[in-house]
Amino acid sequence: MIKTNLKRLGLFTIAISLVFLCNPRQITLAEKVGKTGQVELMEYVYDTNNRLVEIKKAGVTIAVLNYDSNGNLLGIQIIS
Repeated sequence: MIKTNLKRLGLFTIAISLVFLCNPRQITLAEKVGKTGQVELMEYVYDTNNRLVEIKKAGVTIAVLNYDSNGNLLGIQIIS
């Protein structure tokens, strides 16, 4: 686990932790934002070609990215 130090940005304090789970193609960021100190868990999932393919917030998929066979981004599906 790699942790960064707290940084002050205006009124907000952000703490970011990078966690490499069993799957090295998934990065989890825990962001502590705002005066309340609420933590939001964001996950970024990559395919075997190191392309971002899925974004999750609190374990729920919020976006899926699609690529063609050449690796060009075709589109992003936002899931509400």
